[in-house]
Amino acid sequence: MAFPPELQTVVQARPCRYVIAEKDASSADANCQQFNPAPFLSFEVLDPENPAGDHFGKYHCILLAWSLNEYLNNAKVLESCMAMLAPGGILCILEHAPNVFADYVFGSQPSWWAASPDEETPVSLLQSPAYWQDSLVKANFSDIYITGKEDDQYRPASLLLDQKGTAPETLDNGAQ
Repeated sequence: MAFPPELQTVVQARPCRYVIAEKDASSADANCQQFNPAPFLSFEVLDPENPAGDHFGKYHCILLAWSLNEYLNNAKVLESCMAMLAPGGILCILEHAPNVFADYVFGSQPSWWAASPDEETPVSLLQSPAYWQDSLVKANFSDIYITGKEDDQYRPASLLLDQKGTAPETLDNGAQ
């Protein structure tokens, strides 16, 4: 599969620094110890619903891998991601589509059904690609590129997009 043009700047071989964000200090510390960070790798605590101001406009690429569904206020997370991206930056979201297998495995956890309007109408945390596309549009993202099919329950729905603004070729080298 060919990469969409928006992803070319990420794929190009050039020096960069990777920041692995965790929700809490203990997770960041555990990953730091486990992965013995190289000079280009750092582990930080980042609350994606309320990022610190020094994260705004800083990143060329933000990857949310199977984690956006965990936030009930995913609109706030997407707005924060938009603010943290450098001009022309890319947000990449990997999420599983809703499926019976995940509901069966994780459904015993009360938090799995937190999005339900009431007990009679269960709604799992997994959402369809159409839902995520609508959420991204509401957060002012454009040029949304989606892989995966609406009815394919065994593959993640991958969303790749770019932020409106400066073309990727003119990205500030200070961004990460």
